[in-house]
Amino acid sequence: MMRVYVASSLWVGEQEECLLRCMDSWALSGLDVTFTLDANRECAFSAHGLEAIVYVNPDETRGTYLQTWNHRRRMIDRQDEYDLFVYHENDILLTREHVDLFLDWTRCIPKEWSIRFMNFVYDENGKKRIYHTCPADGWDVLEHQGQWYLDLHPRYWALFMLTRKQLKTAIQAGGFTTMARRCLELPVTFGVSEDACAEPWLKGVFLPVLPVYELEDFLMEHLSGKYVEKGMLYQEILERTRNEVCRKRCVST
Repeated sequence: MMRVYVASSLWVGEQEECLLRCMDSWALSGLDVTFTLDANRECAFSAHGLEAIVYVNPDETRGTYLQTWNHRRRMIDRQDEYDLFVYHENDILLTREHVDLFLDWTRCIPKEWSIRFMNFVYDENGKKRIYHTCPADGWDVLEHQGQWYLDLHPRYWALFMLTRKQLKTAIQAGGFTTMARRCLELPVTFGVSEDACAEPWLKGVFLPVLPVYELEDFLMEHLSGKYVEKGMLYQEILERTRNEVCRKRCVST
């Protein structure tokens, strides 16, 4: 059975219901999951027999969210003990289907690439919006062995998922436990926890991609629904992406 190391973080008293839904999904995944949680004080969470291993990290500054980076050294210490390593925010719903998709598509892409997911929220009209995504973030489509991939660079990632081999590559590249300089400059209200999810792509270790014609499968729900006003409609992203594929095909013929 595949062994999965999952890390998340929590400010006790906030988004606990979301965290429990995430743990439910991992507990029912059929995988051998170790779920770890960095929290600002003692707490206990369990779901269907899966108990969170809690590491207490008091964060008096509150706004810095430094605890979101504490899982890195533990991943380095356990890099040979697990097959898959995941860090996600406590309101991002991942399923066994996401894991299977990640592993299946990872076998199809160059080793310098990494499969990623897009998190979405429902707006007031019940439509999916891809959070913190806009054209200025960078946008391209790439072809590899007959498949087309979306190379999208949103400011907000919400998780990373790495195989053991990919984790080792990220560690060997250096800086895996080093926060960006701006994360250490106080006060910080946005950026620290988001950068914790964005690594190691921010340092250029892997190129994050999504299969163009399977985008719907690579969406993950942002349970808290925060920041719903930000980002593009999923349908707009889908149409723009497929139009860009058609344009590139025409140029190449």
